[in-house]
This record gives sequence, C-alpha cells and structure tokens, in this order.
Amino acid sequence: FKVTMKLPMSRLPYSALRRGHSSTPEWMWSRAVELARSRRVSQSPKHIARALEDRYMSMEWKDRCNFLEDLAVRGQVPGAEVQRAVDKYTGSGAEPSTRVQALRALRESLVPMHERLTAAVIRAGGMGFLLALRGDVLELVRTARSTGAPRPELEALDVSIRHHLELSFPEPFLELRRITYEHSGGAVLEKIARYEAVHPVRGLEDLKVRLGRGRRCFAFFHPSLPEEPLVFIHVALLPTIASSLRYIADNTGDQAMDEDSATTAIFYSITATQPGLSGIDLSNLLIKKVVDTLRQDFPELHTFCTLSPIPGLRSWLERSAAAWEEELLADDESCRALRTAWELLRGDTTPESPSQQLLGILGTPAWASPEHQQAQEALRPVLTRLAAHYLAREKRGAYALDPVANFHLRNGASLYRVNWLADPSIKGMSNSGGIMVNYLYTLSTMAACTDQYTQDGTIDVAPEVQAHLR
Repeated sequence: FKVTMKLPMSRLPYSALRRGHSSTPEWMWSRAVELARSRRVSQSPKHIARALEDRYMSMEWKDRCNFLEDLAVRGQVPGAEVQRAVDKYTGSGAEPSTRVQALRALRESLVPMHERLTAAVIRAGGMGFLLALRGDVLELVRTARSTGAPRPELEALDVSIRHHLELSFPEPFLELRRITYEHSGGAVLEKIARYEAVHPVRGLEDLKVRLGRGRRCFAFFHPSLPEEPLVFIHVALLPTIASSLRYIADNTGDQAMDEDSATTAIFYSITATQPGLSGIDLSNLLIKKVVDTLRQDFPELHTFCTLSPIPGLRSWLERSAAAWEEELLADDESCRALRTAWELLRGDTTPESPSQQLLGILGTPAWASPEHQQAQEALRPVLTRLAAHYLAREKRGAYALDPVANFHLRNGASLYRVNWLADPSIKGMSNSGGIMVNYLYTLSTMAACTDQYTQDGTIDVAPEVQAHLR
C-alpha cells in the first residue's frame, strides 16, 4: 500500500472574531506574541488562540506565507538578549543563588518566541491549528529547497513545532479504534472515505464493503482531536497472499471465507491524513498495533503482508530510459518481446529504440484490456524485470528510491513478490503499468531487516523477486 496525505477540512470562523479586526501581519504578530506570553496576561489563552487560528485559516495563501515568514524571522532567539544573559551568568560570581538565577535567565533567553507560541497553542487546545500551521511551514521549506535557496529560519520554526508535536503524540496518547459502518460516527466515516487516496472510495456501498465481512479498518485518534483519524489502515483477511486487488474483492464480502479460518492479513492501503505530522512516524506504529490486535482476534493468522502500489515506477521509466535500456533491455529476447507487443498493439512503424517501444506501449490506453492478452504476455517478463530492478536496485543515497518501498523496508519488511496487472485502474496503470508489489512482514526477522536496511541499505529480497534481477 501507499502512504499518502491529504489536508484536513478547514474550520468555520469562530464567532469571537468580528468584522473590522485587522488581519495585517502586524496584527497577527501581536496576537502571536500575546499568546506566547499568555501565562503572564489576564486574557484567556483560549480566546487568543481561537482568534489567531480563525484569522489564519481564513487568510489567502500569500498572507499565510507572509505571517509564517514574519514569525520565523522575528521569532528567532534575539542575539543581544542572549549575550546579556551570558554576560550576567559569567559575571554572577560564586554565590549559588545568584548563579542559579543567572542560569535560569540564560536558559530562558535561548528559547525562541515561536517555541513559546507552539507550547501556548497546545495548552490552549489548538492542536488542529498547530498541525495546519506546520503543514504550511513544511510546504514553504520544500519550496525554498526546490529553488536552491533554503531558508534556515523557516527550518528552525519547523523544528520548534515538530519538537512539541513529538512530545504530544507519544504511543500512550494514541487511541486505536476499529472503524465500522454500524458503530463509527458519521463524521469519522465521511473522513475515512474522503481522505482515502490509495484506492479512492467510489460511494457509500464501496465504503460498506471496505468495512464489511473479511475486511478491517483501524485508525489512530488523539484526545485533542477525538473525531479526526490521524492515520488509518485497511486490511483484508484471506487464505493466502493476494496477488491483485481482484483477488481481495473475490475473497471478501458475501463470498468471504469464515474470518476465523483466515491465515493471511493483507494491508492494502494506509493513509496519513495530517501533513503537519510528517516525520512523526505514526504509520509504522499503527501497523505494529494492528498486527498485535489481529493476532489476538484471529489465532490462525500467521502471515502479514501488503499489496502495495509502485507510485514511482512509470516516472522512473520515463526519466531514466537511456540507463535502463542499456542495462536491462540489451538482450535479443527482450527486444523481440517488445517488437512483438508493439506490432500486436500498434501495427505501425516500430521505433528503433526498445525504450521508445516500451514507453509507447505504456502510453497506449487499451494495452491492458482483455483482447490484448497475447501482447501482454510478450510484455510481461520485460516490465516485471524492470519493476523488480527499480524496487531492489534503484536508490536515493543508500535507500530505495521508491517512497513506498523505503517505508516498508525501513519498517522491517522484505521485498516478496512483483504482481503483474494487479491494479488495472486508471491510476494504477498510470503509475506503474498496473504492477503491484507484496512486502512481507515476518515477525521473527523484522528487527534484523530494519537494522540491515537502516545501516547500509541492504534489502531482504525474496527468491520470487530475485529471479527477475540481473
């Protein structure tokens, strides 16, 4: 499955804000300073936080950017104040009480204003606002990096927010809930359907199937956001490892086997809903918690595996054609297979380059339809080999280039099997020519696989995938 993120719904304005209040950066800055100092003011911190949140959420993107940049720059640690505190500490003498006071002042001077603001927002119950704020900060950081002009002050702001979020989302604070059509609230069900981006929900009946017999859906919630699923996972209970989405559909629902006799749990989608929690790995923890829950509920379960998309395969094929053509398609057998597939599908002049042939075939909308099975069989070994190579050998630094592969391998999974035409949807064909992959979580080897992958990028590759590699 793929790890995906979608923005949460914006909140409606609070009645505490009235028309005529200024939304200039200076107004926003003064409210932020007031909230950061809220322990020393008489006005309710919640009132200030609500006013700041409502005004921020109603602002255009350009105005949000201006406020965040202002907060990042003006909210830094003031060097002059730090120097005064240092001078006071170094000149405090030997008197213990004086040195303790000077040290406390020095510590206080090293805390940036935006870190105090973050803590105050959490105290005031503004967790949703803080997540939205960090999501926007991360977008600004990514944009700055992509232009070759990183912004250290924005990155420092992100560090401040992330630090407090990590403290606010420890495992004991997270509530694991099973999502069911009968017992989960309507607002939660609507979000499960709306946030899903791996395999979009097609309507109410589709949602019922995903929550029905032979399936499970679990989500993490936080006390400060009781109706907001932070990350959720869909599971199918099956007799064996699924090689396609069709297999899942055919073996769940009305035609499902007795759930108690299932031996295999297939994780086929996971969705992280909050961009502001990026880098705080709730998805990994969710998988482990769900495995524990399923093992308690179904003693016969002994295999835990994914059925995952390969979102970067098609773009890699297009971007690196010259490299993989020379390395992987130089043999006569591959060239003959591509020519055969081209002639069966296109019938026009065959391009000289094998990579042009393959990309041309993938760009033919109907190539995966049932009437072209002969062409598909010719293409199958070529595209499967390329997919296996991409997953096992293409790296960003020491780690897998594909983001979904990197996620599961880092969590301790092995690269188990590449599945041909497992997802013939428009999205699946566009991303990877319909190919999907199984990542196998073997409980007894997960820790060792994680260690070897994180230490030097070594991937545990099963024989079925190894057979496709050269």
